Amino acid sequence: MRDMDAYEESMVAVGVDGSKESRATVRWAAAEAFWREAELCLVYAYTYPVSIAWHRLPLVARPECCDQAAEEMLAHIERDELGGYPSLAVRRIAVPGLAADVLMEVGRTADLLVVGATARHPLGHTLLGSVARALTR
Repeated sequence: MRDMDAYEESMVAVGVDGSKESRATVRWAAAEAFWREAELCLVYAYTYPVSIAWHRLPLVARPECCDQAAEEMLAHIERDELGGYPSLAVRRIAVPGLAADVLMEVGRTADLLVVGATARHPLGHTLLGSVARALTR
């Protein structure tokens, strides 16, 4: 077993968006973090909805509602997907911003950054999504 200082420095970060593909990615990242004896960091980046209506009634959700919904989504994913790893240290990060930018920042301190893919080529090959493409540039 690693000492506490080494444990705190070892982290596997995974991008989360709530999709079934994202949940599968979380399970894969959890297994990897468990194997590495590392902390698992669930990362969700979101943007606030913006109204483009031409009338005077504000249609923009209050930012704190978005923040709370993001936190709740990560809590649900942790509960639903990580039950097989009760000893795994988990950190949740939900922040406003573009996914690639937020993941790039978190990834700077991670040992491993994991992102999933949702797009498929007609011949069955997995394609890089826009976030994965942005991260590999």
